[in-house]
Amino acid sequence: MPFENFYKESDKTDRRWRWLVCAVLLSPIVYVIVLVSFSWYENRTAEIEFEEQAERARHVDALCTSLPKPEQFSFVRRDPPSSSGYIASITFRYRSERELEEIMPTFRVWFDNNGWTADKGWNAKFNKGNQSILIRPSESVWGNFEIWCYERAPGSPSFEIYD
Repeated sequence: MPFENFYKESDKTDRRWRWLVCAVLLSPIVYVIVLVSFSWYENRTAEIEFEEQAERARHVDALCTSLPKPEQFSFVRRDPPSSSGYIASITFRYRSERELEEIMPTFRVWFDNNGWTADKGWNAKFNKGNQSILIRPSESVWGNFEIWCYERAPGSPSFEIYD
């Protein structure tokens, strides 16, 4: 046949070298594309997590703000909200000449009317779903009572608070 040896051996070698050069030149480009895509995915995942934490922080802020204020119970300070991997919390500080036992009835009525349950181990901790509120005396310079509100992420583990 006349076209049996159409490509010479040197042509085959040239083609192999061209493929090799192309592969060497394209591999860094492919590597960079993969890195950029993975980096974008990680950044997007972190953004979503941050947005969820910020939303939980807004919830606990609104929750603590909506609590009733007993008589002679003055607002002193609101600590900045904090949010970690699975919990968002905020602390409000108050000053009062009254004792905890005197102010708790106002809170208990509100909690009972809004579907909250008292924690079995604490007389001033209340739970509703993933949210909890703890009212306790404080020896802070910012006030003698603090109300700590927090919300756990759905599906996150529960934890106990120790004084």
